[in-house]
Amino acid sequence: MVNKTVLTLNYIVGTRVQERFKKQMNSKMSLMKAKWTGYTIRAEEYNATYLPEIEIDTPTFDEVKELGMDQPFCMIGSLDHPKEPWANQLNTKKGIEAYLVIEHCHDELKRISREARQAVKWAIQQMPKLLMLSDDSQIGISSNDFTYA
Repeated sequence: MVNKTVLTLNYIVGTRVQERFKKQMNSKMSLMKAKWTGYTIRAEEYNATYLPEIEIDTPTFDEVKELGMDQPFCMIGSLDHPKEPWANQLNTKKGIEAYLVIEHCHDELKRISREARQAVKWAIQQMPKLLMLSDDSQIGISSNDFTYA
């Protein structure tokens, strides 16, 4: 019963975290879509009004989703915040990106260690059952073959 409760609790907690991440991603995608829509409308109006020799590019939303953070389309911070170092200074931008990579790595290591602890705990809980099965089947494994920490 304990195993089932632990698994159910882990599933519920994992599901809640996934729901929170999904909600956050949906929010960010909505914001990105709104910014893309505004850009596309303004670019098309500009192209139609001024008939420039080289028209302003209007990528599709799928193309914009595939762009990296270093692409000019995604780098509007320098226009909105011209005096901020995070918007203009290359070293500051690289530092922020490096910090984010490190944070993601730490999060992933925490997740892996949690899963490893859960797997070891499960194995320890299952060991008596396995020993009982091995005693019943006479395959030659005894409880003396295992050391407990």
